Amino acid sequence: MLVFLENSLASEICVADNDALSLFNQIIQLHAARSHFILMARSAINDVLESVPEKLWTTTPVILDQIKTQASDGFSIKSQLKYFVEISHIDKPEKIKRVTVSGKHVWKMSLSAALDWLSYPSNLIGEHMRDANIYAEAARHYAILKGFDQNSLRVSKDMTGGCGNGPGVAQEKIREKSRPILLILDSDKLTPGHQGSDAVKECNKIQSQNDAVFLFKSTDARELENILPLGLIEGAVLERPISPDRDKWLENIKILRNILSAHPVEYSYVDIKNGTCKKWIQSKGGAVLKFFVKMPVVSECNCSGGCDGYVSPPVVEDILDWVKDFLSLKRADLTLKMVDSNIDQEWMEVGEVVYSFGYANKQRVI
Repeated sequence: MLVFLENSLASEICVADNDALSLFNQIIQLHAARSHFILMARSAINDVLESVPEKLWTTTPVILDQIKTQASDGFSIKSQLKYFVEISHIDKPEKIKRVTVSGKHVWKMSLSAALDWLSYPSNLIGEHMRDANIYAEAARHYAILKGFDQNSLRVSKDMTGGCGNGPGVAQEKIREKSRPILLILDSDKLTPGHQGSDAVKECNKIQSQNDAVFLFKSTDARELENILPLGLIEGAVLERPISPDRDKWLENIKILRNILSAHPVEYSYVDIKNGTCKKWIQSKGGAVLKFFVKMPVVSECNCSGGCDGYVSPPVVEDILDWVKDFLSLKRADLTLKMVDSNIDQEWMEVGEVVYSFGYANKQRVI
């Protein structure tokens, strides 16, 4: 994450005791470790270097010189990131405060608290490791599209092992208190007005009740599959061996493109992997039946019991694994060409969140 050390902190450091100076030295080392991006004003860095040079670790002045060199770019990127940390005092505030100003979410904390929460790079957690890897690629796409450096993304990746495990994993990571935590789960919403899964509700509650560098996000759409650009899904399928099944998957992707164009809202809540059929819609009844009422049947369904057919056809159960493999083999600037930022808006929105949360120094200290 970007970590802004305010001028008020620098003023305190200039007259601080050895314990506080040790904390300052440690936070500066995180920049050299490329775990996070430490930002300070040039004037504040000069004040520290002039006031307490003999109390700085041997490497600290060298790192501060690099931070000073990167300050202009750092302030520019800070103005565009949605999430970052601010440290204004050595021991205040006593508790971490998360504030939202003009759409930006800032964790305000003391220097001592920061060393607990910033010991390691930000932790990106998906339901499965493939999900975390896919979300990281969305961040690279976002960075390239915005003209940022994709190599400034630094996250460790983890998984919950399923949506239902999300709340337990969130609480465990918060108790560890060692790194910023970004947890992303499928909402499992069946319509725009649906509240989503119990796990999503519980994770939102955990976020609201914790003074922690923890961010929870659920997809606005039903699942990760719904926000995946169809260009990436098609690219992944084209990598499969030529076969009748492959031809059928590609044909279904064309149908999905038509559905996305004609019914963009409904598209966000269909079942991309397994298809959405009339029988399933009727079994849900109520709001689901009303929501999908305008969608026509596009192909036959093979479920038993006289189903009228699919309103959205299935692609394949393993599509997330295929997309993950596809993205791992291709450069992000090439796969970005398969993304339409005007259509794939939630993909880019997730990318923005991940990039902002995982922004770090990429340059080695010489």
